[in-house]
Amino acid sequence: MNPTFDHELKLVRDKMTALDSLYDDCMNRIFDPDLNARLANEDVNFELDTEEARRDFFHLINRRKRILAERDSIMLEIANENISFKIVPHLLYLIIAGGRYAGEAFVLYEQLPENVKKKSISRLTERKIAEEKKRIEEENKTAVGRSAPDFNGKSYTNENVRLSDYVNKKVVLLDFWASWCVPCMRNMPKLKELFNEYKDYGLEIIGISLDSDSEVWIQTISQNGMEGWTHILEEMDDGGKLSDIYNVDVIPTYILIDKCGTIVGRWNVLKDENIKTIADFCR
Repeated sequence: MNPTFDHELKLVRDKMTALDSLYDDCMNRIFDPDLNARLANEDVNFELDTEEARRDFFHLINRRKRILAERDSIMLEIANENISFKIVPHLLYLIIAGGRYAGEAFVLYEQLPENVKKKSISRLTERKIAEEKKRIEEENKTAVGRSAPDFNGKSYTNENVRLSDYVNKKVVLLDFWASWCVPCMRNMPKLKELFNEYKDYGLEIIGISLDSDSEVWIQTISQNGMEGWTHILEEMDDGGKLSDIYNVDVIPTYILIDKCGTIVGRWNVLKDENIKTIADFCR
């Protein structure tokens, strides 16, 4: 490394040291030895034992997110104040990968001196920008306010399921789930209660499973009393996946579609306010 780059790197490290220490401590507490052992043994029934333990765990998860957001904010500040530094393309790449300040990073990249843009890391950053812009464009296709993409599928009872058949007839809640997903299965009693309460008011639930084993999928539906609503697997006849079409990268994901076929809600948990939203559209 040349002296200039060393100086730039030291500036970044000096500002990051305290945050790195906080991050390491947070991650060590999230992935304690006992939790690691249970995850390594693929304990799919793993659950945090008490409400207090769950609260502490999710507090750590949120703390980790805040630390990462602060880290990206610091890198953005350094890049903004030192746009001619050779390290800036590296910082912009990391910021874009983090996804929190991608828009600001796009703008800063355009301000880089031409000689810096010719560096190999700048070309990598440019490709990362193109990837992120494409991801955002795809994500926006299934954002709240957009028309829900139509799809065909076969239910577990071998019936044809087409989303567009529900337009002007039903309010549809898409439930992306899997039998191995603990949070998904924990929410099933709430989903069952929701369906029973509003099915006569125009609510239809379409469960879209990410299971790869159809026998396990059908068995899970039967054993958990989930037969009341429609179920399909995410993989379609053309090899595409509904989780890709709807930009679902975390399950459970719930997508609410009104009778006009417009996406009006998108959540990863069913909070009371989300259930109220569903109820309001069914009235």
